[in-house]
Amino acid sequence: MANLSHLKAVIEEKSGGPTLQCDPEAVRIYLGFDAAAMRRAGFDPSTIEMHEQFYERLELAAQHPLIGEYLTTLTPTESYEASGIWIATLHQIRDAGFGEGTPDAALFPHGYIAVAGDGGGNSICFHSPSGRVIFAHHEHTADIIAGDIEVLSQDIERFLDDLLRDRLTQRLDELD
Repeated sequence: MANLSHLKAVIEEKSGGPTLQCDPEAVRIYLGFDAAAMRRAGFDPSTIEMHEQFYERLELAAQHPLIGEYLTTLTPTESYEASGIWIATLHQIRDAGFGEGTPDAALFPHGYIAVAGDGGGNSICFHSPSGRVIFAHHEHTADIIAGDIEVLSQDIERFLDDLLRDRLTQRLDELD
Protein backbone atom coordinates (compact mmCIF):
# COMPACT_ATOMS: atom_id res chain seq x y z
CA MET A 1 0.00 0.00 0.00
CA ALA A 2 1.29 3.46 -0.90
CA ASN A 3 2.45 5.74 1.87
CA LEU A 4 3.57 9.37 1.83
CA SER A 5 5.58 9.50 5.08
CA HIS A 6 8.89 9.62 3.18
CA LEU A 7 7.90 13.11 1.94
CA LYS A 8 7.63 14.62 5.43
CA ALA A 9 11.30 15.63 5.61
CA VAL A 10 11.16 17.26 2.15
CA ILE A 11 8.03 19.23 3.09
CA GLU A 12 9.52 20.37 6.40
CA GLU A 13 12.74 21.44 4.69
CA LYS A 14 10.94 23.39 1.94
CA SER A 15 8.39 24.97 4.26
CA GLY A 16 10.85 25.73 7.03
CA GLY A 17 8.52 24.30 9.64
CA PRO A 18 6.79 21.18 10.86
CA THR A 19 3.95 19.48 9.04
CA LEU A 20 0.53 19.29 10.60
CA GLN A 21 0.01 16.29 12.85
CA CYS A 22 -3.72 16.00 13.44
CA ASP A 23 -5.76 12.94 14.23
CA PRO A 24 -8.50 12.51 11.58
CA GLU A 25 -11.17 12.73 14.28
CA ALA A 26 -9.77 16.10 15.41
CA VAL A 27 -9.78 17.91 12.05
CA ARG A 28 -13.02 19.78 12.82
CA ILE A 29 -11.64 21.03 16.11
CA TYR A 30 -8.28 21.95 14.57
CA LEU A 31 -10.06 23.98 11.91
CA GLY A 32 -12.29 25.70 14.44
CA PHE A 33 -15.65 24.06 13.97
CA ASP A 34 -17.83 22.92 16.82
CA ALA A 35 -21.50 22.57 15.88
CA ALA A 36 -22.62 22.35 19.51
CA ALA A 37 -20.82 25.60 20.39
CA MET A 38 -22.30 27.28 17.32
CA ARG A 39 -25.81 26.21 18.38
CA ARG A 40 -25.22 27.48 21.92
CA ALA A 41 -23.95 30.78 20.52
CA GLY A 42 -27.13 31.19 18.49
CA PHE A 43 -25.70 30.81 14.99
CA ASP A 44 -28.26 30.57 12.23
CA PRO A 45 -29.18 26.89 11.64
CA SER A 46 -28.43 27.26 7.92
CA THR A 47 -24.89 28.40 8.74
CA ILE A 48 -24.40 25.41 11.01
CA GLU A 49 -25.77 23.11 8.29
CA MET A 50 -23.37 24.62 5.73
CA HIS A 51 -20.43 23.95 8.07
CA GLU A 52 -21.59 20.40 8.73
CA GLN A 53 -21.92 19.67 4.99
CA PHE A 54 -18.43 21.03 4.36
CA TYR A 55 -16.85 18.87 7.05
CA GLU A 56 -18.77 15.78 5.98
CA ARG A 57 -17.39 16.24 2.45
CA LEU A 58 -13.87 16.85 3.76
CA GLU A 59 -14.05 13.73 5.92
CA LEU A 60 -15.38 11.73 2.95
CA ALA A 61 -12.46 12.94 0.81
CA ALA A 62 -10.04 12.03 3.60
CA GLN A 63 -11.21 8.42 3.37
CA HIS A 64 -8.95 8.11 0.32
CA PRO A 65 -5.83 6.74 2.05
CA LEU A 66 -3.30 9.11 0.47
CA ILE A 67 -5.50 12.19 0.68
CA GLY A 68 -6.32 11.44 4.30
CA GLU A 69 -2.64 10.91 5.10
CA TYR A 70 -1.68 14.15 3.33
CA LEU A 71 -4.35 16.24 5.07
CA THR A 72 -3.61 14.96 8.58
CA THR A 73 0.17 14.43 8.58
CA LEU A 74 1.80 16.24 5.64
CA THR A 75 -0.05 19.50 5.22
CA PRO A 76 2.34 22.35 6.01
CA THR A 77 1.70 24.65 8.96
CA GLU A 78 3.03 27.53 6.83
CA SER A 79 2.45 27.92 3.10
CA TYR A 80 5.52 27.53 0.89
CA GLU A 81 6.44 27.45 -2.78
CA ALA A 82 7.29 24.33 -4.78
CA SER A 83 7.49 24.04 -8.58
CA GLY A 84 6.36 27.67 -8.82
CA ILE A 85 3.07 27.28 -6.94
CA TRP A 86 2.03 27.83 -3.34
CA ILE A 87 1.28 24.80 -1.21
CA ALA A 88 -1.72 25.39 1.05
CA THR A 89 -2.04 24.89 4.78
CA LEU A 90 -5.08 23.00 6.05
CA HIS A 91 -6.71 26.31 6.98
CA GLN A 92 -6.16 27.56 3.42
CA ILE A 93 -7.58 24.32 2.02
CA ARG A 94 -10.66 24.84 4.19
CA ASP A 95 -11.03 28.47 3.14
CA ALA A 96 -10.69 27.60 -0.56
CA GLY A 97 -13.35 24.89 -0.42
CA PHE A 98 -15.77 26.52 1.98
CA GLY A 99 -18.63 28.77 1.03
CA GLU A 100 -19.64 29.89 -2.40
CA GLY A 101 -18.48 31.99 -5.30
CA THR A 102 -14.97 30.66 -5.90
CA PRO A 103 -13.85 28.00 -8.38
CA ASP A 104 -12.39 25.84 -5.59
CA ALA A 105 -15.64 26.02 -3.62
CA ALA A 106 -17.61 25.01 -6.72
CA LEU A 107 -15.31 22.02 -7.29
CA PHE A 108 -15.23 20.88 -3.65
CA PRO A 109 -18.69 19.18 -3.64
CA HIS A 110 -17.51 17.09 -6.60
CA GLY A 111 -14.60 15.62 -4.66
CA TYR A 112 -11.86 18.09 -5.66
CA ILE A 113 -9.64 19.31 -2.81
CA ALA A 114 -7.49 22.34 -3.72
CA VAL A 115 -4.10 21.71 -2.09
CA ALA A 116 -2.03 24.31 -3.96
CA GLY A 117 -2.47 27.37 -6.15
CA ASP A 118 -0.63 29.81 -8.32
CA GLY A 119 -2.03 32.99 -6.76
CA GLY A 120 -3.98 33.78 -9.95
CA GLY A 121 -7.00 31.61 -9.19
CA ASN A 122 -5.70 28.36 -10.65
CA SER A 123 -5.42 25.34 -8.36
CA ILE A 124 -3.91 21.93 -8.05
CA CYS A 125 -6.55 19.56 -6.74
CA PHE A 126 -6.67 16.02 -5.47
CA HIS A 127 -9.78 14.19 -6.67
CA SER A 128 -10.90 11.98 -3.82
CA PRO A 129 -13.00 9.44 -5.75
CA SER A 130 -10.29 8.69 -8.33
CA GLY A 131 -7.01 9.63 -6.62
CA ARG A 132 -6.04 11.76 -9.62
CA VAL A 133 -4.33 15.11 -9.42
CA ILE A 134 -5.70 17.83 -11.69
CA PHE A 135 -4.92 21.37 -12.74
CA ALA A 136 -8.04 23.49 -12.18
CA HIS A 137 -7.98 26.63 -14.32
CA HIS A 138 -10.17 29.26 -12.65
CA GLU A 139 -12.03 30.00 -15.88
CA HIS A 140 -12.97 26.37 -16.56
CA THR A 141 -14.78 25.27 -13.40
CA ALA A 142 -17.93 24.19 -15.28
CA ASP A 143 -15.79 22.19 -17.72
CA ILE A 144 -14.05 20.41 -14.86
CA ILE A 145 -17.36 19.53 -13.21
CA ALA A 146 -18.49 18.17 -16.60
CA GLY A 147 -15.39 15.97 -16.73
CA ASP A 148 -13.15 18.01 -19.05
CA ILE A 149 -10.06 18.12 -16.86
CA GLU A 150 -6.30 18.50 -17.20
CA VAL A 151 -4.95 15.47 -15.38
CA LEU A 152 -1.50 16.13 -13.95
CA SER A 153 -1.09 12.65 -12.54
CA GLN A 154 -2.91 9.43 -11.82
CA ASP A 155 -0.60 8.95 -8.83
CA ILE A 156 -0.69 11.34 -5.85
CA GLU A 157 2.57 10.00 -4.40
CA ARG A 158 4.55 10.45 -7.62
CA PHE A 159 2.98 13.87 -8.23
CA LEU A 160 3.90 15.13 -4.75
CA ASP A 161 7.44 13.84 -5.09
CA ASP A 162 7.88 15.68 -8.42
CA LEU A 163 6.15 18.83 -7.14
CA LEU A 164 8.23 19.03 -3.97
CA ARG A 165 11.48 18.50 -5.83
CA ASP A 166 10.59 21.35 -8.25
CA ARG A 167 10.33 19.07 -11.29
CA LEU A 168 6.94 20.44 -12.39
CA THR A 169 7.72 24.15 -12.72
CA GLN A 170 7.76 24.24 -16.51
CA ARG A 171 4.66 22.07 -16.95
CA LEU A 172 2.64 24.14 -14.47
CA ASP A 173 3.79 27.40 -16.11
CA GLU A 174 2.58 26.09 -19.48
CA LEU A 175 -0.91 25.34 -18.08
CA ASP A 176 -1.46 28.88 -16.84
